[in-house]
Amino acid sequence: VPLPEGGHYTLRYAYVSQRGYYPGQPDKENQDSLCVHTSLGGNEDEHLFAVFDGHGELGTECAVFATDKVPKNLLKDASRLASDPVTAFTRTFVDTNVQMHRSDIDDSMSGTTAIVARVKGRKLHVCNVGDSRATLAEINSHGKLRAVDLSHDQTPFRDDECQRVKAAGARVLTLDQLEGIKDPNVKCWGDEEEDDGDPPRLWVQNGMYPGTAFTRSLGDAVAERIGVVAEPEITERELTHNSRYIVLASDGVFEFLPSRTVLEMVMEHGDDVQEAALEVVTESYRMWLQYETRTDDITCVVIQVVGLEPPPSGRGPRMSIGARLSQSRKNGGSLSPSGTAEG
Repeated sequence: VPLPEGGHYTLRYAYVSQRGYYPGQPDKENQDSLCVHTSLGGNEDEHLFAVFDGHGELGTECAVFATDKVPKNLLKDASRLASDPVTAFTRTFVDTNVQMHRSDIDDSMSGTTAIVARVKGRKLHVCNVGDSRATLAEINSHGKLRAVDLSHDQTPFRDDECQRVKAAGARVLTLDQLEGIKDPNVKCWGDEEEDDGDPPRLWVQNGMYPGTAFTRSLGDAVAERIGVVAEPEITERELTHNSRYIVLASDGVFEFLPSRTVLEMVMEHGDDVQEAALEVVTESYRMWLQYETRTDDITCVVIQVVGLEPPPSGRGPRMSIGARLSQSRKNGGSLSPSGTAEG
C-alpha cells in the first residue's frame, strides 16, 4: 500500500466461509458471501474487503447481489469516493438497496447485512448495515492488545435503534412476548451479551412478521416499512504503527465469541492469516454446537497490517475513532489462497 509521503506497507489477507449445519435442511446453501478487491479502480493504495450475510428464503441471492453491486456502485462514484467517502458509501448502499428491490429477486422477506472496509493509504473506512462486525487489533505502549470495534451491531438491543424503529411503526418484542408468555409491555431483555436465545425482534403492528433481529439491512422490503433502513453507519479511522489486524466477520462468529477473544486467536498465528481465519471459523462452529443443535453460516476475513511506520513528522497521525454516522465465499468450508496487497 503506497503512502502519500513515500514508502509503503503491506496488507496480508485470508478468508474462510463455512456453510451452517442445519439438521433439518442438510442441503441449505451458505447464505454468506464476501469479496476482496485489491487496487480498487486501479489505485494501488486502495483496497476493499466486504462480508455479506444473507437471510430469508432468498438470502443467498441477496448476498450475492450485494457482493456484485456494492463495489460497482462505489466505482461509479469514484470521484466522490475520493473526496467524500462517507457520502459515497451512503449513496452506494442506498442505491444497491433500490437496485435489489427492482431486480428479479423477491426481497420482500429476504435481504442481507453488510460490513465493508476500505483502506486508502493510512485511512480506513468501515461501513455497516446489520449485525456483521469489523474489529481492529492494536498494540498499546506496553505491548498489550487493544481491541477496537469498528462497527456497532444494529439491533433492537441498542436503545437508539430500538426507539428509531418504534417511531417508524415497529413493535419490538421477543418471541415469548409475541406469544403471550411474557408481558409485551415490559422490556424483558438486557444487553446483547446477556442474550438468552430469544432476542428482541421487529414486527408489524397487527401481524407476526417479519421478525427481524436487526434494524438495518439491504433488501427486506417489508421490514423497510417499519424502520429497517439501508443507510449505513460509517466509522473513519487512521491506521498507525500500532495497528496489527482487521477482522471482518458475519454474526456467526460473534454470536458466542467476543471481539477481543477473536483478535487474541488471530494474533496467536502471527503472519499466518489463513490459519488465523480458519481457527476463528472452526472455534465459532464448535461453540455453536456446544450451545445449539445447529450452527449459523460463518464467514471471517483476516487482514494483517505489516510494516506501517509513523509519518515522517513524528507527530503520529490524527486518530478519528468517532463514528461518523451518516443519515446517512470460499464456500462449503474449503480453504482459499491467502492474498497480499502491497505497493
